[in-house]
Amino acid sequence: MDTIITAILLGIVEGLTEFVPVSSTGHLILASELFGYDASEWAMFNVVIQLGAILAVVYQYWGTFWKAGMGVLRLESEGLRFARNILVAFLPSAVLGLAFKDYIDIMLGSPSIVAWALILGGIAILGIERVANPRGDTSVADLPLKQVIGVGFAQCLAMVPGVSRSGATIMGALAMGVNRKTAAEFSFFLAVPTMIGATTLELIQKGGGLTDGAARVGWTEIAIGFVVSFVVALFVIRAFVAYVSKHGFAPFAWYRIAVEFPETVNGVDVKGSRVYFETNIDNYGEIWVDGAINRSTGVIVGINASHRVEINESASPGDKHVIAVLVLNGPLAEPRGGIWMRYAHLSFETPG
Repeated sequence: MDTIITAILLGIVEGLTEFVPVSSTGHLILASELFGYDASEWAMFNVVIQLGAILAVVYQYWGTFWKAGMGVLRLESEGLRFARNILVAFLPSAVLGLAFKDYIDIMLGSPSIVAWALILGGIAILGIERVANPRGDTSVADLPLKQVIGVGFAQCLAMVPGVSRSGATIMGALAMGVNRKTAAEFSFFLAVPTMIGATTLELIQKGGGLTDGAARVGWTEIAIGFVVSFVVALFVIRAFVAYVSKHGFAPFAWYRIAVEFPETVNGVDVKGSRVYFETNIDNYGEIWVDGAINRSTGVIVGINASHRVEINESASPGDKHVIAVLVLNGPLAEPRGGIWMRYAHLSFETPG
């Protein structure tokens, strides 16, 4: 695939996923696998274009940043508290990120780690949404240090690829009683120093290849991805805050799993089997197989609805499929919490 087209596609992925709790880095790594290119060649690109999405935060909340900056210069209480909270929450990830960077770089090349993190992250969102008890309408500047420090350490979980930075910080804030709107905005503001720091470190350590022109993915691709991620992220931020203020985060709980067929199942040869994905959810869902949905069989509606979808008509050992299940507690116009996915398994039916 042409590198310019790839840069545009990855910029769109980054803009769509940076600020929703689904892990932008995880999706960029998985996109590497889906597009079939060497993820290591795009590793720095994937980090740097996140700055484009972060710039969208600065643009969207310029008034807040300006007010806080002027407040710090004038030694005003509110501005100082805002700056203090952002700095204190940033410090844990800065310290631990530097200490464990080599291990983080190793994990960045592992799609399997991403897949597990996506699954566990979705479960965590559902669990926290069920038990969270947001209290009051506190601004970011008025958050107490105990909550700020807790959010800072929650952000450290995002060092594992596939763990959403925004998801970790927002869910951490919700778990400590912060209201949804403030939790989302705090996550956005915290992203600014965090991603500037990560990008600066990446450029210092690996920017030489860009400067001397040796890298296959160069400044042109980075510039395109940067602009695309900025534009897309700007629209996402506005829509996201408006949505979660009313509906919460549970609708973002996608369950993802990649499957590869073995030679045998319970001693029976897999070759030639018809394979179904079976699940039971409540109360609306969509089953996507390899990025597509069968509109006749892939939509689930009903209370505790059991469902099965054919994913392979005649299987062979080694066949791979990516299954994604979207679960939503309707009605669609006003979704509620309490999403249930009671089981998910594959059924192999042998010929005859």
